[in-house]
Amino acid sequence: CAFCDRSDAAVLQIGGADRLSFLHNQTTATVDTALAGDVLETAIVTAKAQMVDLVTLFVQESSVLLVGSPGNAAALASHFDKHVFRNDDVKITDLS
Repeated sequence: CAFCDRSDAAVLQIGGADRLSFLHNQTTATVDTALAGDVLETAIVTAKAQMVDLVTLFVQESSVLLVGSPGNAAALASHFDKHVFRNDDVKITDLS
């Protein structure tokens, strides 16, 4: 068993009723069917398939914790904010 210090990682909390379908559309993983307790490794990419970040998703009962590269929280939040539509029930919080 190995441990690593990720205290400098980007950490976002994605909440709201539409969080799983939203993340499913923003990542390369099948997130829309994820259950609480699931941990997913996935890539966040742009519409032109440019890499934004490789992240780990920790699925919880009412939110998803996203852990990304150090110093990348603002870029991830900005990327997601551009894709949240008015009727989407999605809340993005930077916990870094």
